Amino acid sequence: MKTKLYLLILALFSALPLFAQEEDGEKEQETARKKFEEFHNAWRDNNLNAVDMYKELQQTNVHSKSLNKKGSTTWQYLGPMNQSGRMMGVVVTKTNTKIWYAVADGGGIWRTTDGGVFWAPITDTFPSLRMSTIGISNVTDKIIVAGTHEGFLYITKDSALSWKIITPCKSCSYVNAISFHPTEAGRFLVAMEGGLYETRDTGKTWAQLMGTGRFYSAFYDYSNTDDIFAAANYGTSYYGLLVKLKKKTSTTYTPSQLLKVKTSYWGTIKIDQCATKPGVLYALLADSQAVIKSADTGKTWVACATKPYRDSYHKGMDYLAVSPDNSNTVFTGTTWMFRTLDGGKTWETGDTIINNGVHVDVHCLYFPKHIKNKFFGCNDGGIYSTSAYRGNPLKWTYHGNNIQTLQIYNCALHPQTDDTVIVGTQDNGYDKYHGADDAWKVVGGDGFCTIYDYDDPAYFYHEYCSGNLHRASNGFTWWSAKKMNGLPTTKGFYDGVTTPDKVDWYGQGITISPKEANVLYFGTNFLYKTTDKADNWDKIDTNALSTNTNDFVTKIAVAPSDSSIVYVGMTYGNMYRIKDSSGVVKKKNISKGLTSYNRWRGIAISDSSANTVFICGDGGWANKGIYRTLDGGKTWKVFATGLPKAAVNVIMFDKIDEKILFAGTTYGLFYSKNRGVLWEKMPNFPNVEVWDIDIKIRNGKRSILVGTYGRGAIYSNDFDTGGTITSIAEINKNIELKITSTLLSESSKILLNLPQETHVKIKLLDANGKLILTLHNGIILGGNATFPISSALLAQLSAGVYLITAETTNATATIKCIKQ
Repeated sequence: MKTKLYLLILALFSALPLFAQEEDGEKEQETARKKFEEFHNAWRDNNLNAVDMYKELQQTNVHSKSLNKKGSTTWQYLGPMNQSGRMMGVVVTKTNTKIWYAVADGGGIWRTTDGGVFWAPITDTFPSLRMSTIGISNVTDKIIVAGTHEGFLYITKDSALSWKIITPCKSCSYVNAISFHPTEAGRFLVAMEGGLYETRDTGKTWAQLMGTGRFYSAFYDYSNTDDIFAAANYGTSYYGLLVKLKKKTSTTYTPSQLLKVKTSYWGTIKIDQCATKPGVLYALLADSQAVIKSADTGKTWVACATKPYRDSYHKGMDYLAVSPDNSNTVFTGTTWMFRTLDGGKTWETGDTIINNGVHVDVHCLYFPKHIKNKFFGCNDGGIYSTSAYRGNPLKWTYHGNNIQTLQIYNCALHPQTDDTVIVGTQDNGYDKYHGADDAWKVVGGDGFCTIYDYDDPAYFYHEYCSGNLHRASNGFTWWSAKKMNGLPTTKGFYDGVTTPDKVDWYGQGITISPKEANVLYFGTNFLYKTTDKADNWDKIDTNALSTNTNDFVTKIAVAPSDSSIVYVGMTYGNMYRIKDSSGVVKKKNISKGLTSYNRWRGIAISDSSANTVFICGDGGWANKGIYRTLDGGKTWKVFATGLPKAAVNVIMFDKIDEKILFAGTTYGLFYSKNRGVLWEKMPNFPNVEVWDIDIKIRNGKRSILVGTYGRGAIYSNDFDTGGTITSIAEINKNIELKITSTLLSESSKILLNLPQETHVKIKLLDANGKLILTLHNGIILGGNATFPISSALLAQLSAGVYLITAETTNATATIKCIKQ
């Protein structure tokens, strides 16, 4: 729902008592801050950086292309098209003011040629679609630069006909701002988390102007374009810094400090200048909820009027923009927009004056200097513009239609029909598709779990943030906020779990039993169960799964073959196997051998065995892959070949063939056709983050719904990989199948040699190839495997010639033998 701060507060606010004392909150905030810093910097700790990360993503694409024919799977973009997700920036060209470029957080770069009526994506195949900002040259419309979360820059010099991908800083990450020089076409600044950089040749070479800080904004001084203003959260002790960098030589600068203030870890500090009156500067200090002003190019500063709203999510006014032609007109943005027309003496906000129907959570404020009175606001609901930004009230035009950039946490296909899906989204509610991509129905604020009752789809379960669970019993309407008996929640629709329970802000800790639709499980730091479709709940164990304040349930799965077996994943990397049978609960921590993980996000259990389980999660940038156990968690094996080094958010078995697995990652949808040994990128699918997958089988065909975090809901009912994937063993051409003697006896043994683990089916056939018996059907570890011929089997066979075959994914080895 909110900005990057959420990753920090998701462990904090869900863990606090409803009315926690301030000093307790500060202690927990410090704990959560340290935890998040560890996560945020994990890629550096693992010797991964922006350059290496880009190489890894390139290698993933090469790997997939070399082994996989282009499949014929077609994907339908369901949208929604009547609302969009979080937009991070927009720019307007000068030669044709109807041509705009915009960036979506997770959805890539988009372009419109008709002033925002119709949009088209132009970067779906780029390594990362997780965009953070965009800039356009002040001299030519041909040069456009967009930044990503990872620290990449996408640069075009020909109006988006071709792009180049570069990394200004090897050890930096998130790109906060891109600012072009007023008169030099290819000269611009990049403010990043980790440094401030400048190029004068459109990215061929770079100069580091300042380092180690979290630079939020930077721009060239309009009164002297050789000088630069910048704002940063600087140093390990966290203080906000406003600086002016004065030209020293033709390529170097000398920074001078304008202002230094104490900040928190996420204490945003930003600065902007009036283009026509460059002596006037404004700066926002998020931690102190203040806007300050200078009338002498930063030499002295005075405080503007105190803002009327305390925003606990954004830590204050995160965004700031000064009108280019009136130094008294300033907009700031946080959850809502604020405006001053008198240089900061008074501020206006509210739905009836400033926001006036605009979606909440601001992520960009933009004045195109070449269009008088034009102003844009980007937020979690899309792009809005006004052509009279001094009006009262403001009148906005919405430009979010046709931008399919919704960020989906969870998705669900209707159990009985092909044309109905429901998705839970980031700050855009629960959305229902019923055969019309431009007419999605929206309910509520943030939406997380999406669970249909497969026996009676009128029953539907969803939750708001912090574990506030609801149930519909009549399809898709506004849910009752009644308190469910036994759950630690209050009656309010937006109220979450209450103490002493702790819950993940993102929810997800709920599941329905695959064979008993009336049974559901719900997790906090305790595990709850209902057997009557959520009317009444009970703790299955009075002992908490964890007493750590920030450790709580993130994923639950029930074994299809044995509904008494439940697997539970936690925030801090713990995984439990729980036996819940006849009122007796046996709990076992099966986390031994699971390393380099924070939050478990996905659990997939085989339909045929409660002990065969795949799990995935958030291991930071250096994700170790997907873990699998064949013995209920006693031992684990990791599979990573073909997967990007990123979070794996969801894993799922295919509903027709269990050799096939699907995995949703930070950088797209992947699949395996040999039980996870080798992973391939999904053909024809964008490189968008995937958070959820739902699969239904109807008339022998798969319907696959993918919930993406930036490109909305994507659907297919003709999954085709373009031929079977070659397993590692088959690539090496080293499968060996032998028998100790072709004359069958009680001492005969089948010998199989594989260079690496894969799925194998061993069959006994008659001389005509008719199946007599399947001797083995499952995973075989790499190396030598031996299968004896039992005396019981020999007794069943009459004299004659027989065939023994060993089948892997797409290869078969055969030997002949004789029974006398």
